[in-house]
Amino acid sequence: MTIRLGSILIALSAALQPWANAQGDSAALAAPGVSVVAGPQTPTSDPVLFGTFPQLNVNAPVKAPVWPQRLAPQGSKLQGVCRDIPGIFEKPVGSPGYFPSEEREPTSLPGAVELLKWAGASEYATLRIEGPNSFRYSARPIEVGDPSSAPTDGPAAKPFRAAMTFEFMSARDVPGTTRATAAIDRTLFSLYSAAKGTKVRGVALMVPGMFGTPDGITESLAKRLRQDGWAVLRMWAHPARFTESMDVTITSNEPMDAQVAPWASEIDQRAAETAFASEAAFAHVVASNPEYAALPRVAVGFSGGAMVMCTVLAREPGVYTAAVMVGGGVDFWLMNERSNYASFINALAVKYEGFEKVEAAKVAANSAYLDASSLDSFHTAKHIGSTRVLLIQATQDRAVPSPLGDVLWERLRRPDRWVRVAGHEFLFANLRTEYDEVVEWIRKASTDFQPPETTGHLPEKFP
Repeated sequence: MTIRLGSILIALSAALQPWANAQGDSAALAAPGVSVVAGPQTPTSDPVLFGTFPQLNVNAPVKAPVWPQRLAPQGSKLQGVCRDIPGIFEKPVGSPGYFPSEEREPTSLPGAVELLKWAGASEYATLRIEGPNSFRYSARPIEVGDPSSAPTDGPAAKPFRAAMTFEFMSARDVPGTTRATAAIDRTLFSLYSAAKGTKVRGVALMVPGMFGTPDGITESLAKRLRQDGWAVLRMWAHPARFTESMDVTITSNEPMDAQVAPWASEIDQRAAETAFASEAAFAHVVASNPEYAALPRVAVGFSGGAMVMCTVLAREPGVYTAAVMVGGGVDFWLMNERSNYASFINALAVKYEGFEKVEAAKVAANSAYLDASSLDSFHTAKHIGSTRVLLIQATQDRAVPSPLGDVLWERLRRPDRWVRVAGHEFLFANLRTEYDEVVEWIRKASTDFQPPETTGHLPEKFP
């Protein structure tokens, strides 16, 4: 029901179409006719909505990324394996997890035995699957010629078509268990070839918003990119554990830093998993399509995808020639505190007990979070290398609060930015009218791409 509600909001926004563009000087890479704010000296967030919003120090010290470890061969940069989805199947669909995490034997999970063999971790006889409020896309197989698989009350299922569809799986050790236990995480991808008759320009990674939204805009922009010669690597949704429920209680009688640090570590794990999945997905694609290795790689992130995009880029600094982030921001903890989508997403619930001044406690908790985290975009924005960035942001965004988008822009050293006088939903509804300008920006940002030096070796190959 919640996913349908999100789709209804987008559809309603597209129908209404009230829009006002913020005027400003054109950025160097902006297409003609597109209103752009490339470098205002003051924040662009609506002062009425955000006049009392907590202010972050945009000049805070830079922290180096600390990447958590997954079960993997010693010395491997890749942190999991990709498994091609075999046979004929329907268009992937997403489904939430409602029940406590179950423990399974590796043989009961497709790809798990291969993962443990690749990692040299056969001692892990128990795998813990994703738990409550996780969200995972999967592809339902179509059994051709089996009458029992045919629907009885509707049209026959249509086969889904893509050049490749595969699932990334990783596993991390679960400490304190009597048997060696690992927690798995899974992320589904599809690769769409560039449109027939076009010269292939490169490969574009698309990371959607929470729960794979907005699906229609993701698909239509992917189509436009393919028409321009880009193959599209689509992440269907964040890794399944990204939205797994975290219930946190902060009390006044314990040190704030010690209470917040474990949750900051878990949030970093989720950002890292998105980066690990993206890195491995490209390696998998290039291993099967070596011609892509010498072509530009770009990325597009929507909402929650834009929120974590800097961490994806920081995993491979400078490897992506360009990135577009729509409706993104920094500081997951504060975002969750202030977002009007927080209860809808339900990933983090924080209670404060015993504090006389709860608002001051919230500020202290957020400060502790930024001190403990190294993979929040607040920090990773400083580690993306030479990747050129375009931010598309709204001044009245309450889902990803606009002030946190301002901070992202500052931490990225003020890259190109298009600012719209709108909220989160209208920002995406109107994006349909700007595809040509977005694609043109990506094309121009990639014109000075230099192919990497070839060593004769392809990326690591999965079993």
